[in-house]
Amino acid sequence: MGGWPAVAASVVLGAAAASAAPASSAPHGPGAAGADAIASQHALTPAEQRILARAIEDFQFQEQKKAIAALEPLRKRHPTNLEVLRYLGRAYEESGRYAEAQGAFAQWIRYSGNRMDDDARFAWVGMAKSYDKTGHTGMAIKLLRRWLSRHPHDDDAQVALGDMLVRQNEFDAARALFRAMLARPDLAAGYQASAHYYLGLLAWLEGDVGELQAEGARVLRVEPEGGFAGVIKQLMKTPPPRRLGLNATAGLNAFYVDNVATKPSYNIKPSEHDRTPGINPTLGLTWNFRHHLSASYNFSGTFYSRRPDLDLGLHMFGLTWADGGLQIGPRFEYVTMYDKKLYRGVGADVGYAWGRWILIDSLRFKAFTHAAKVLDPVRNTVLWPDLSYLTSWNNTLMLMRQARWGRSIWMFGANFVAERTHGNAKVDHKINDYRQLGGTVSVRYPDGALIFHADLNGYIKKYRGVDPKVLDARRKDEYIHVGGGITWHPDGRNRHALELKTEWNNNNSNYDFPNDPARMANGAAYSQWKHTVGYSFVW
Repeated sequence: MGGWPAVAASVVLGAAAASAAPASSAPHGPGAAGADAIASQHALTPAEQRILARAIEDFQFQEQKKAIAALEPLRKRHPTNLEVLRYLGRAYEESGRYAEAQGAFAQWIRYSGNRMDDDARFAWVGMAKSYDKTGHTGMAIKLLRRWLSRHPHDDDAQVALGDMLVRQNEFDAARALFRAMLARPDLAAGYQASAHYYLGLLAWLEGDVGELQAEGARVLRVEPEGGFAGVIKQLMKTPPPRRLGLNATAGLNAFYVDNVATKPSYNIKPSEHDRTPGINPTLGLTWNFRHHLSASYNFSGTFYSRRPDLDLGLHMFGLTWADGGLQIGPRFEYVTMYDKKLYRGVGADVGYAWGRWILIDSLRFKAFTHAAKVLDPVRNTVLWPDLSYLTSWNNTLMLMRQARWGRSIWMFGANFVAERTHGNAKVDHKINDYRQLGGTVSVRYPDGALIFHADLNGYIKKYRGVDPKVLDARRKDEYIHVGGGITWHPDGRNRHALELKTEWNNNNSNYDFPNDPARMANGAAYSQWKHTVGYSFVW
C-alpha cells in the first residue's frame, strides 16, 4: 500500500504555516484584563503587583525566560490569579514550551469559569495550538471547534482549524470550512488568499490538476505577491502525489546474487558459493476516480538465469477507497512459481494514517492450485510437493512512524504476521502454521536530484507444529537484511529514476535437511549478497 498524500505534502504545509499566515484582524495583544482578572489581581500584594508588571514588560519585549522566572513563584502563591496565568501561558507558548503552556491555559479557563468572551481567546486558541504542537492535533481540533461555535468570524482560528484538518486528512471537512469562509462578503483579502491556497492544496493532494490551477489563479489575483503567492506557484509546478485518471509506473531491475553461503543447501554443498544473475520487472497501473476511489493492477516478477525453479510472479488486482486517513479495499492475488500456478488469494487491506503514524492490516485467504510435484529438470529431484487442496489464512499487521532529523527522513516500523494452513494428507500442512514478529528502520537523505537511502529489517518466525519425521523441536527462522544505495532522478521531477543498491541477507533456520530435497525447498539457512541496478519511470 502506498504512502498517504498528506505525508507527501508535509513540507508544503510547513512552508504555508511558517511564512504565509495573513495578518490577523482578531485581538492578539494582551488586551484588557477583564473584570474577573482585575478583581483577582487585587489578591496580590503591592510588591507582587510590581513583580507582575515587570514580568508583563519582559513578555512584551520578548524576554520570556525572565517573565517565566518571575511568574512561576507568583502562580505557586496565587494559583487562581488569572493575570498571572494569562502571561505565564503566553510566555511558555512564545518560548516553545507547549506542554507547560497547555497547563497554564487550562488553569485560566478553569478558574475563569470557562469564559468564552473575546478576552478568553488567547487561552482557547493558545491551548489548541499548544496541543497541536505537542502532537495532539485531534484535541486541538475539538478546542478550536468549540471556540468557533461562539466566534465564527475569528478568521485566524478558522485558518488554523482548516490547516489542522488538512494535516489530519479530513479533506471534506477542510474544504467545507474554506468554502464557507469564501462565502462571506466581508472576508479580508489576506484570508481570501489563504482559503484559495488551501483549496488548491486539497486539489493537489487529490490529484485534480485543473482545480489546482484554478485556485492558484484566484490566489494570485487576490494576492499577486506575498507568502501564499510564493507557495502556490511552487505547488502548481510540483507533480501531485495522486493524479486523476490513468497513472502508470514501470521498472526493470537487473540483479546479481553473489557469495551465497549455504548452511547447508539442498542443491550445492555446504559453504560453497553460487553466483546467479536475474531480473525483476515491475508494472503498476492505477485509475484514480474523483470520489476517493481507485482501481489498480500491479505485477512484480523475479526471474533467475540459472535457477528457473525459483522464478516467481505476483499479479495483484485491487480497489481502494480512501477518506482522509482511512484506506480500505479488496485485493485479488495470482502467484506463479517456476512454470506452475502456485496459488490464488483474495482478501482486503485496511490502513489508517494519523499525523506521522501509519497502521496497515492485510488479510488474505489463499488457495493453492497446482496438483503435481515440481521437479528439478537438471537434478531430477522434487522441488515442491503436491499442494493441491492446501489453503491458508494470512494476516499481516504493520505499524509505522515517520520522523525527520535535519534533511533526513526516517521510517520506523514493526510488523506481526500469522498464517494458518489447512489441507489433506498429501502435505504436512500443520508444520507450515507460523507466527512472525519483525521490525524495520529505513532512512532517506535527499540531496537535489540524488537520494541516498539505507534500510535494516529482520524478523523471528516460529512455527506451530512439529514435523515428527525430521524435527524434535518446532521450526524457527531468524532473518536479517541490511541494504543501502543511491537513486538519481535525472529530470529532477521524480518521473525517471536510476538506482544502485547493495544488500546482504542472512537467514538462520533449524529446518535444514540435505537428504530430503522436498523439505529443503520450504526454507534453509543461508547468507547472500545481492547487487542491483534498476531503472523506473512514471507517466
